[in-house]
Amino acid sequence: TTTTTTTTTTTTIPTTTKSCHYQILGISSNASHEEVKAAHRSLALRLHPDKRQSHTDSLSLQKEEFSFRQVQLAWECLRDPLKRKEYDEDVQRQQTQWKSRTQGATRLYLSEMQECIEDEDEEVEEHEDEHALSTTTSNNNTNTGYVHECRCGEYVELWKEDMPTTMVLSKEILIDCPGCCLSYCIILDE
Repeated sequence: TTTTTTTTTTTTIPTTTKSCHYQILGISSNASHEEVKAAHRSLALRLHPDKRQSHTDSLSLQKEEFSFRQVQLAWECLRDPLKRKEYDEDVQRQQTQWKSRTQGATRLYLSEMQECIEDEDEEVEEHEDEHALSTTTSNNNTNTGYVHECRCGEYVELWKEDMPTTMVLSKEILIDCPGCCLSYCIILDE
């Protein structure tokens, strides 16, 4: 076996007209100030730390805290007409940049990529006979992800820790091959 070390650039691509703030509040991008205010109030009351039921699961508690913070951030931005206008323009500008960058990218579905595991204390190994990446793991410091062999022979890697969370609207990730100038637009279909 031979050891390969690769570094890839991963970028999340916004795919909706107005990104996260509107989706977080569950409103359209052309919602009135009153609709923004009502949506924020409803979500803030439901997610407020003082209104929570006690959780034995710390992960659930962390998710609720994260959700509440996201609602507050969305409200802070969208309640002010000047900040909202700047936000909308920024989202539009980012989408234009992504569209121009992804036009030449090779589209690849996540389901077409090969699943792999990496031990953080070891290198990812390539098995020449199987053309697959895997490692032997000796502890719980593992990272799971997906790989795809580029036409240049290098591997494009996408690790689950780099994938967008459910709060992110994007269903595409842009990854540059570490061995050539090819970019891949990974479509998250799983």
